[in-house]
Amino acid sequence: MTRIDQEAEEAQRKLKRQNGEDPALPPFCPLFASLGNILQCDVLLGMLGAVLQWAMEPSGGHWSESMLQRVLHLIGMALLEEQQQLENIGDDDEVTFNFTLKISPCMKQCCTEQMTECLDWIMAECKNLYSKFLQSMAISFIQKSDG
Repeated sequence: MTRIDQEAEEAQRKLKRQNGEDPALPPFCPLFASLGNILQCDVLLGMLGAVLQWAMEPSGGHWSESMLQRVLHLIGMALLEEQQQLENIGDDDEVTFNFTLKISPCMKQCCTEQMTECLDWIMAECKNLYSKFLQSMAISFIQKSDG
C-alpha cells in the first residue's frame, strides 16, 4: 500500500467517524469461522482473568499496561463477535458463542477503581447481549409453539 493509498483510507475513516458511522468488523470467512471459538476457550479466559487479577493486585509486578490493553481488546473483540452472531441468528439456529456467560464471573472478581469505568461498560455490553439473547430465545420459542 502506498502512502497516497494510506492517506486516502485515513480520510475515508475520518469522514465516516464524522458522519457517525460505526465500522463493523466483517464476519470470518467460512474457512476461518471456527477461530471465533478461541475467544471463548477456557485457556484464553483463564489468561484474561489472570491478567485482570494481576492488574488488581497492589504489588502490580506481574502485568504491564500493554498486557491490560490487549486483554481489553480481546474482550471487546469477543463481545463484537457475540453481538454479530446474535444479530444474524435465524429461527432454527442455535447460539454457539456464549462469551458473556463465561467471562461474567471473572469480570465481577476483577473490578478495581482504576478499571471501573471500562469494566462497567463491558458489563453493560454483556447484560445487553444477554438480554438480546433471551429475547431471541423467547421469540423463537413463541414461534415454535404457535407453529
